[in-house]
Amino acid sequence: MDTRFDVHHAKTAREFLEILTTGRGVFHPPNVAAGARWAYRGQGDSEWSLIAKALRKNAGLTHGLRAYSELHDLSRFFHRADQSGIDIPENSQALRQFLRDLDAKLTAKEQFRWPPPNLLSILAMAQHYGIPTRLLDWTTHPLIAAYFAAKDACNERAKNRNPTGKRLAVYGAIISFIEEWFDKDNAKDFTRGVVEVIRAPHAGNPNLHAQGGLFTLVRTDHLKWDDVEAPMPPEKANNFTVTALTLSWLDAPALLYLLSHLGVSAASVLPGFGGVVESLDEEKYWPKQFLYPRPQYYSDFWGPADDEPEPEQ
Repeated sequence: MDTRFDVHHAKTAREFLEILTTGRGVFHPPNVAAGARWAYRGQGDSEWSLIAKALRKNAGLTHGLRAYSELHDLSRFFHRADQSGIDIPENSQALRQFLRDLDAKLTAKEQFRWPPPNLLSILAMAQHYGIPTRLLDWTTHPLIAAYFAAKDACNERAKNRNPTGKRLAVYGAIISFIEEWFDKDNAKDFTRGVVEVIRAPHAGNPNLHAQGGLFTLVRTDHLKWDDVEAPMPPEKANNFTVTALTLSWLDAPALLYLLSHLGVSAASVLPGFGGVVESLDEEKYWPKQFLYPRPQYYSDFWGPADDEPEPEQ
């Protein structure tokens, strides 16, 4: 974890949730105004960088090639959704023409600003359905961030990764400070990169709405086509400071269980039957003492479950 983070460690899942819900001097320190608006991001491993998906792959690519690759993925998403009759944010003839013009500019290696503002809504939609973009997901709800961190940590443990010494993390940033800085003349200096807060329409994007989602984008508009683009995490930009709260992987199952009983699970953050089924599947990660007891006929018919000891004779 970057040493410039303001890092705090919780000892138990209950303490972790208490800090998230009350602030307790961590996310609401005395020197910050009470009305400051925070954004939160959960990650299953505190060692993972705060790097957007599109920037994690193809290391060493130039800025132009990265942008062209991202535009290609976005255009395919747009046209396939359109062919399927699915509503697309800000869909219009102007958007179609803009995509064609931008493709021509990138092919000609013209200087450009990527991503342009009028593609941010569709980028947000694509991001929430798995298309790699340079947007980084955040939420205005700390417990939703905790859910994603706990779920990721449990998934990593299920891959037989050694949990010893590993910690999940929820990151917090004051978005009102970021927006205020970006709106000033400071934001014109992109030599190091600055963080922009992106708010996409929630209407028509049920996942974004359920998750209280917003995004950050590290602006590196000083780069030219042939400049090699080294991924820049937001904490290295001019206007971004991060608070981090961590918890041991050993406590991730208990955290997932407690969150479920607070109404935060796949069923709440992924609206639809798919989220309901995924939330049922998540129960396999709960600590065994919290699992629902199985009726006797289950064992009589199917035999003991994998996690259930054979009865003593």
